[in-house]
Amino acid sequence: VNLVAQPSIHVQDLKINARVADDMKTGSLGLVLKMVGQPGSVQVEVADQTGAAVLNRQLNADGNWTMAPVQLVGIHLWDNHHPYLYQLTLTVRDATGRVVEVIPYQFGFRRVEIDQDKVLRLNGKRLIINGVNRHEWDDQRGRSVTMADMKKDIQTFKENNINAVRTCHYPDQLPWYSMCDDNGIYMMAENNLESHATWQKMGSVAPSYNVPGSVPQWKEAVVDRARTNYETFKNHPAILFWSLGNESFVGDDMVAMQQFYKEHDDSRLVHYEGVCHT
Repeated sequence: VNLVAQPSIHVQDLKINARVADDMKTGSLGLVLKMVGQPGSVQVEVADQTGAAVLNRQLNADGNWTMAPVQLVGIHLWDNHHPYLYQLTLTVRDATGRVVEVIPYQFGFRRVEIDQDKVLRLNGKRLIINGVNRHEWDDQRGRSVTMADMKKDIQTFKENNINAVRTCHYPDQLPWYSMCDDNGIYMMAENNLESHATWQKMGSVAPSYNVPGSVPQWKEAVVDRARTNYETFKNHPAILFWSLGNESFVGDDMVAMQQFYKEHDDSRLVHYEGVCHT
């Protein structure tokens, strides 16, 4: 049981919309905040890696805590070779002007897409992925993975020119996502779903008992796993792809998960290897 004290006005949720224009030199930054508590204000400050101010705006309590996209010229793009992160700082003040909360968050500008020739591109250039699947596993402690383990994994990535990772088959510890932001590791963020044994019998495909399939009772349960994955990690520039899970065959419930990601995030691609079955 955790008992948490929050200030009189509090940022409950933050969505960072960092987009890159076609010229790959101009960016736009928008914010959506979910506030709870009494009236107040939020100061929005953005600085580059030298500490120079890039943006300074104030949001006031008017029932709509959003910052419309602001155009920024000459942005630094985030990628594996140059994982450039900007520093966002939100300073929350109550109605008297007293600072009650300060929220720092790093973000990056990058653009991932599949072009008309079906070529995967990052920031307008063809993206070559040298990636690995990663389970949270230690040869001495099993499922207990430490910060030292994660730092060693990043070191191994760099020593072997690995530039991407898939969080198979569940979300990883929170620090791992920030470490991938910092080190330019492209992420496929997979939500917690695998039901391999339900659609194979004695090595053959036999999906008569497949979970979740198209069973309506499973739909909200699996969509909620996609929702949790998205809401927790939506602001990490390292994530280029969402993944619906691993080896859970096909069905209407998987389609509903795909639709959730598409409705909530048009800045990333969605992956699912099970499409080979339909």
